[in-house]
Amino acid sequence: MLKNLREDIYGPNHRPFIYFEVIDMGGGSIRANHYSWMGRVTFVAINNDDYSPLDQWLQTGLPAGEYCDIVSGSLINGRCTGKQVTVHQDGKALIQIGNLEQDPIIGLHVNARLSA
Repeated sequence: MLKNLREDIYGPNHRPFIYFEVIDMGGGSIRANHYSWMGRVTFVAINNDDYSPLDQWLQTGLPAGEYCDIVSGSLINGRCTGKQVTVHQDGKALIQIGNLEQDPIIGLHVNARLSA
C-alpha cells in the first residue's frame, strides 16, 4: 500500500496510475531493462525480490538535483519526510531499495525536487 501520497499532485482519495507494467519472471532484482523512466517528469523503481536489496546506478531521465521520494515521505515546506535521492548531471542516481521494506518502491517527481 502506498502511503502519504501528496494530494496537490494526485488529488484527494486518488492513487497514482503507473502506465508501464513490469512482469517479474521471478529470481533476481528488477534490472535496468525492466524499469521505465517516464520522460523528464517522473521516475519509479521497484524491488520485487524477496532475497536481495536493489543497490544500482539507474538512469532516471530527471534533471540533476536532490529529490524527495514521494512513496516513503512528502515534501513539506521544502523538507523531505522520507528518503532522498540525488540525481547527477548525467541523469543517473544510486537507487537503494531494501528487499524487506514495507513499500519497496521509490517514486521521484520534478515537483518533489529539493534542490537543483
